[in-house]
Amino acid sequence: MIKLLAENQYFSVRKKLPVSHSDYILERELLRLLRYNAQRTQEDSFCAENPDKVLLCDRAFVDTDAYTQAFLNLGWIGKEEFDAFQKIKQALFPIECLPERIVYFGVPLDNLIKNIKTRWLSRPKKWRENDFEYLEAVQQAYPKVLESYGDKVLRVTALDMAECLTKCSAWILSGC
Repeated sequence: MIKLLAENQYFSVRKKLPVSHSDYILERELLRLLRYNAQRTQEDSFCAENPDKVLLCDRAFVDTDAYTQAFLNLGWIGKEEFDAFQKIKQALFPIECLPERIVYFGVPLDNLIKNIKTRWLSRPKKWRENDFEYLEAVQQAYPKVLESYGDKVLRVTALDMAECLTKCSAWILSGC
């Protein structure tokens, strides 16, 4: 979807910075947050130099909220660890750094699993990607996480790419 939107003259996409991985789940998410923070600095510079563009970001620190909420819901971390992680996130991303708009593609779990299994034919499995209980917990965490962003969120449930593209473009550009 982002690749298709980026073909529009009003949008631009920046490449994601690489991230180091860890097997310890909270360390993994902290490394992800630090990457997002470094990336945000680059994106802020880009936006200042290109005020006529809408910067599209593939995934963001919103993911870490869903992942850590899933960790908590599954009992993989305790409430203290969850709260400490949230404090770190809030320190790295104060309210003025939150995204202006978020497009959330709510794909049914069976479609998600089908897409992941197809991806395994050409790429190696990602961390916990074959743990369908975890994937379901993450998917269930997103609605709660997105509630905190209020009307900044466009929820797209259509599976038709043309319909998604039209809806996303109109919504994003309406705020510019």
